Amino acid sequence: MEYYVPYYGNFSPDSMMLNNGSRSGNIISVNNDFSRLGQWNQIWGGPFINLAPGYYRAIFRIMTTNNSSSNSIVLVVSYHLNSSVVSINSTVLNGSGLKINTWENISIYFRINVIDSGVEFRGDSPQWNGTLLFGV
Repeated sequence: MEYYVPYYGNFSPDSMMLNNGSRSGNIISVNNDFSRLGQWNQIWGGPFINLAPGYYRAIFRIMTTNNSSSNSIVLVVSYHLNSSVVSINSTVLNGSGLKINTWENISIYFRINVIDSGVEFRGDSPQWNGTLLFGV
């Protein structure tokens, strides 16, 4: 027997933990974020939702004021299992791949094969000169 129910969830930035930057309504912004050399800053993460095993697509909405090629952010889908963080899939965005002052949808496809996983949608950055926005 096969059971299929499409799942649609909208996890706005106000449901995420904010580790860096600021929050205004449903938008997280980080301005001129620079980590120490060789390290990454987690900007946001969450909501640690349990998803049934299956195939999914996460869509991150991103906008920037500076599309310099030296800017980069990693969008990550991960889950927590036995006190460990397991990365399922991620994508690296360079500033040069984004348009200035334009909301863009970035898709990450992933598969969940464990039950009770606590899935997290995260943004990590070593450097962003200018403003980076994450919103709905």
